[in-house]
Amino acid sequence: MRPIADAALMRIAPGCVLMLLSLAAHCCAAEPLWLAKDGVSQYRVIIAENARQPIPAVAEDFVDHFEKITGVQLPIITDAQPMMRHEILIGPSRHLDELLGPIDTDALSQEACVIQTRSDPSTGRHLMLFGGPVRGTVNAVYTFLEDHLGCRWFTPELSVVRRQPKLTLPKLDIHYTPPFEARFVNSRSTGDPAWAARQRLNLFSTHMAHYRLAAPVEEESDKHWHAFVADPRLKGVWHYAGNQVHTLAHGNLLPVEKYDDHPQYFALWEGKRRMRGNPCFTNPELFQFIMQRVRQRIMKYPHGRITGISHGDGTRVCQCATCQAAYEHGPSGSTGELMRYVNRVAAELEKDHPDILIDTLGYGWTQTPPTGIQMHRNVVVRYCPLWSCSYHPFNAPWDDVTGTGCWRNVRHRTYAKLQEWLAMSPRVWVWHYSLGLANLYPFPNLWTQSPNFKAMRDAGVTGVYVMTTSNFQREPQRAGLAELKTYIFAKLAWDPDFDVSRGVNEFAQASYGPAAKHVLSYIDRINDSDSYSYTARSMRERCTNTWGRNATMGPTPGFHLPHVADFPLRPAAIVELNALLDDAEKAAADDPAALARLKLLRMSLQFAILRHGEKTDPIYIRAWEGFFETAEKEDVPIPPQLLQLQ
Repeated sequence: MRPIADAALMRIAPGCVLMLLSLAAHCCAAEPLWLAKDGVSQYRVIIAENARQPIPAVAEDFVDHFEKITGVQLPIITDAQPMMRHEILIGPSRHLDELLGPIDTDALSQEACVIQTRSDPSTGRHLMLFGGPVRGTVNAVYTFLEDHLGCRWFTPELSVVRRQPKLTLPKLDIHYTPPFEARFVNSRSTGDPAWAARQRLNLFSTHMAHYRLAAPVEEESDKHWHAFVADPRLKGVWHYAGNQVHTLAHGNLLPVEKYDDHPQYFALWEGKRRMRGNPCFTNPELFQFIMQRVRQRIMKYPHGRITGISHGDGTRVCQCATCQAAYEHGPSGSTGELMRYVNRVAAELEKDHPDILIDTLGYGWTQTPPTGIQMHRNVVVRYCPLWSCSYHPFNAPWDDVTGTGCWRNVRHRTYAKLQEWLAMSPRVWVWHYSLGLANLYPFPNLWTQSPNFKAMRDAGVTGVYVMTTSNFQREPQRAGLAELKTYIFAKLAWDPDFDVSRGVNEFAQASYGPAAKHVLSYIDRINDSDSYSYTARSMRERCTNTWGRNATMGPTPGFHLPHVADFPLRPAAIVELNALLDDAEKAAADDPAALARLKLLRMSLQFAILRHGEKTDPIYIRAWEGFFETAEKEDVPIPPQLLQLQ
């Protein structure tokens, strides 16, 4: 990870800037810090006497990892004791102030983390892990464990913590502020609070509870949600007060029970008020009712830092005479009217909840930004490039002469719309789609992620919400490449400069052991557009089926990847992919854990064959073998498209 200085360091308490700048003069750079040697350590962990969560919890996690690495269990004591010559300081404390001067950590960005060593003849040798208020120290601890002690948390069940009986540190002076203030990957692994904290994910919503429930109901979901966010390592994260999206429709903020008494609250369409559609934004009584419901949500979820105010999914806007007049006379039609409504909610809520943000969507009919509007300072716009191509970066150009680049993203102005939202909004987060059919079909977008995350960072995006599953009401997918992609997305969300190739290699080595080289070849092949069968006509048809006719806009030259795509694999590619996994299983014959993971990996290929193959084909018959058995054994959701085959 590249060191990035936080601008807020220049706002530290008087005298501290000079202290930091002159730190090198007081350090013995040539002498490493010996943290442990042959089961012995002189160090102890220091936290503030009045330290609040999450600092005590992450200090415990640090000590647990340190013991696994060195065999030494370090004591945790408070700064009420005099400072000793060998200490690991976690979070702000009196000892930290003694070493560096009175640092005002509240002046740092909330997610900023600092990792420093100090070796001084007069005070001793110290490792300091601290950062911005609440979350900064969490980030510093897990960044240190990962980047400097080699810890890896690939899935909740698979971690690598290697023994190092002799543990030394060079001089460290790292200041890093992640470019994305909010980071989330919608996946099975994220439902584990320990894994989420270690990956420094910090954006969650109530649907997380569903990941641990077979048949979620509201009461049970609330119980599991409160248990999830109660994990002390997640103290201070972003999480939603109530539902995160489509809250103005589908019976959320405007319950269908209100229809009989107040039909005027609901959108008029084709002469009828629609019970589950969007509301009538111009109704004068509705606004106060919506505000009442928003405040009720905040009371129910008192630790929520953000709440959703966004239009329904697949619903139409009100066509009453008053709304029609507003669309015609205001800028940008219905999109402009909705954004003015969101601004009005934000301004009203700010009066009694100035720190709570309002989340809305640039999605569907609001994907194109309105003109003549600036979003309120407490509004987050989540830009949802639903019609983008996932095989190419958002900002990929298109060359008509050579036929290279991404015609799709240029034609739909994927990156241009993002830039326009950024110009009118103080905060723009991106809802990043990454899901194949039924969350299991091969989806060849792995190598696009690094340039995409860099493009988002460089544009000024401040948050990412990665969608890897299309159904929040069931256990997310863990077969195919789902776990690998979840890990890679988490790493890029923290640092867009993360080396994806290295991450894929490390994941494969840990997951598949002796079969890793064959799996790496499989990953390359399954993510290559040449593995898929398509023509200009079939590409247009599939893009139309996925995005709708209004989104296709004529011919679609080249290979493009719409969300939930299911392009057939070429026969030659199927043969090669099967052979690679056969070789992998032979190599892992003596490794039961690796073999079990290989069966999960193969399920994606099996699904692709069963989806498009002929039932009499030997390859189809082979794909059938073991698919449903593995699904049942490993609790993998069976794609709806295959249920009739059981």
